[in-house]
Amino acid sequence: MTSPDTNLHLAPPVRIVDGRPAVPIDIQQLTADLVFDLDAERASVDAEMRFVLGNDDGYPYFDLRQTIQQAYLDGAALAPADLAHRDFGGGANADLRLLDQMLASGSEHTLRLLYELGLPQAPQALPIGWDGPRLSFDFWFSDLSPGRYLEMWFPANLIFDQFPFLLNLRLLNTSIDHVLISNGAVTAIDASNQWRIEFPPYFVSCSPMLVIAAADRVEQRTGSVTPPGPAQPIALETSKHPAVPLDLAIVEANTAGFIGGNVANVGPYLHGNRFTTLLWNRTRAMEYAGGTTANHSALEHEVFHSWFARGITPASQNDGWLDEAWTVYSTGEDRFSVIPLGSSRSATTLSPRNLFNRSTPNQSYFMGFTLFAGIAAEMGLAALKAAMSDFYLRHQGQPATTEQLHAHLTVSSGSLVITDFFYRYVYGFDEYPAGSNSDLKLDSLWSQQDDLSERSWEQVEAGQDNWFYAKVSNAGTETARAFVVTFSFKSPFATPVYPNDFRDNIISVAVTFDLAPGDTTTVKARWPKEMIPAIPAGATQRHGCILAEVYNPEDHVAAGVTYIGGSDGKLKQRNTNIVDLLPDETADFFVDVSNYKVLRPELARLEVIRDPRWQHVEVSLHHPSQKFLREFLRRAERVKPSLVHPLERLVNVPELRILERTRVEIATGVAGHRPLTLDLAPGSSMPLSMDALVDEAGGDELVAPADPEFMRMDAEWLPADVGAHLVLRPGTRVGIPIVMKPRDRILLNVKVTAPKDAKPGDRFSVVLRQQNKKGELLAEFDIQVNVVGRK
Repeated sequence: MTSPDTNLHLAPPVRIVDGRPAVPIDIQQLTADLVFDLDAERASVDAEMRFVLGNDDGYPYFDLRQTIQQAYLDGAALAPADLAHRDFGGGANADLRLLDQMLASGSEHTLRLLYELGLPQAPQALPIGWDGPRLSFDFWFSDLSPGRYLEMWFPANLIFDQFPFLLNLRLLNTSIDHVLISNGAVTAIDASNQWRIEFPPYFVSCSPMLVIAAADRVEQRTGSVTPPGPAQPIALETSKHPAVPLDLAIVEANTAGFIGGNVANVGPYLHGNRFTTLLWNRTRAMEYAGGTTANHSALEHEVFHSWFARGITPASQNDGWLDEAWTVYSTGEDRFSVIPLGSSRSATTLSPRNLFNRSTPNQSYFMGFTLFAGIAAEMGLAALKAAMSDFYLRHQGQPATTEQLHAHLTVSSGSLVITDFFYRYVYGFDEYPAGSNSDLKLDSLWSQQDDLSERSWEQVEAGQDNWFYAKVSNAGTETARAFVVTFSFKSPFATPVYPNDFRDNIISVAVTFDLAPGDTTTVKARWPKEMIPAIPAGATQRHGCILAEVYNPEDHVAAGVTYIGGSDGKLKQRNTNIVDLLPDETADFFVDVSNYKVLRPELARLEVIRDPRWQHVEVSLHHPSQKFLREFLRRAERVKPSLVHPLERLVNVPELRILERTRVEIATGVAGHRPLTLDLAPGSSMPLSMDALVDEAGGDELVAPADPEFMRMDAEWLPADVGAHLVLRPGTRVGIPIVMKPRDRILLNVKVTAPKDAKPGDRFSVVLRQQNKKGELLAEFDIQVNVVGRK
């Protein structure tokens, strides 16, 4: 089955290619024997790739830019035509090889390929340098053209995949000693010109460095540097072509300074105890993991890439821009400039949405620099540098995505201007056409302990990561091309004020794309364990509310909104209370049931939802005034008198009993108000002391929904020393109907009692919901209970 450290979650989804479901693979091990025969000017390869499939059956894909002569899958011969390149839609020269066999999800396989090494079938690739008894060979990777990583020479994957690579290399028929310059672990074999190179498991296909040259055509020097902090010395292996007019000691000293500065300002060096440099006179330069082939003017830039580009690696080529952008901003002549960006520039696409794109845009250098200069103006240079260092520490040794950087900078800055910048200058989106727009709404909000795909509210657990979730819908006329949902937690909870309460303490951000009109999607974002407040010492409860905002640069909360109800659905609040209880112990909570944003009477239902195993948990509603609470609950009886609540027999008022079905009107006696029309069913009754409910603006009658469950009364009165005490009956979903007057509110005391048979370590939730007759969720309050033992 798939290994637990797979990066397949970063791979493109299943894609139909020439009628076949093409599926990504996870390479477990790549092994190759490479033999150069200098007399025959011939190089041969015998490569073996062991891989597994993910969760989908399908036809695996990979890449190799050589002509395959023999192929074997799990020992059985394959025709090379069964491994042909096919168009995956990634653009010119971005084809991938598709293995023309359906394989089962989770299955493991071995693909063996034999071929002669020639000029790679990739743009601007260089051939092997044959010069009599001297060989010149360089991996010669490039970010700027498709097919220019390890796949030029050996079977490899897209750059989301981390895998170990073992290369056995021999030179035949030469009397000239050669040197091997590599960032892998090199072991020289007893015979001359034979090596074993091991590239580590965290490498991706753009990480390995390998250069072979005749020993008499390379100058070399070995030194070391000890970076600041608790770091081990790093060996500096520095080489150059003789034509480079520089002293290797100067190159070594510069390299040492760059490494020390990066450790101090960015973070630890990840690539073992060596750094490998080859200097030449060429204009181009290339970064590798703990190594570079470069000219001296580009050396600082390429050394920095061992942090951003090969320390954090791009998860796809769509993410390659950020390495170049941040490196130019950190090492160029105008490094760390602060230049306000605004929105006057033309939109620029640095991160295409094409998952099979395989080249970094040239604009990554200039426009990437401009972007970071603008972000520095927005959040402050010191804050930006600290945020980027933190991003490195969080993702070191792993692939990272543009969306992760977007979310991280939003959290670090608390500014949604970051989304404005990414929307226009990273994703390349211009304004919507005049007269059209998306209209995003937050339909629901919750949290879970685990990263699950289905909604299932769980106990928020301190000391481990949790996950925020939100359901978003698009009620507009245009696809929401890119938007974010921000999540924060306010404790203790209170009525939130926008924007401060929603943006001053953003915990996580979900970045999402392409929500079509009428569609919904569920987004999620990690709630890091260090951001989850523990229950305070000496206390039994943790109070707070989860807050969320959905934001599209062209569709967001209007300026001047000061409360959640005025956001037109773009803000969401979910109150939560986390409490430790002994068995048979009761906790008190106060819930504000309100109708503050509606100007007419509204029929609603209060519901309590319990876990199936804990449907006997006692939940009761309390209020200091029994008269007030009884009247508050009795209002709903005026909506549909045919339903007789259990409370009716407890209220000593005269009743009118209906013997036959009839329709009546009750005049209000108020000028301008229409009569109240009632349909009276046989067997129904109506207390004569109740006033009719009328709309203050003109007499709209309140009609109960067709579902009788909405009007069900799942409660009973119990004696109370003070005020009113209403106990909700057992069940997973029980409730009471209520009618809210315009701008109405009532503060209820909710009591939850842990069952006597509960054991320490048990957990359960009680959710209180306020819902209108249309099924819309008006408010939600969560009580999470940990059952504890006596200390």
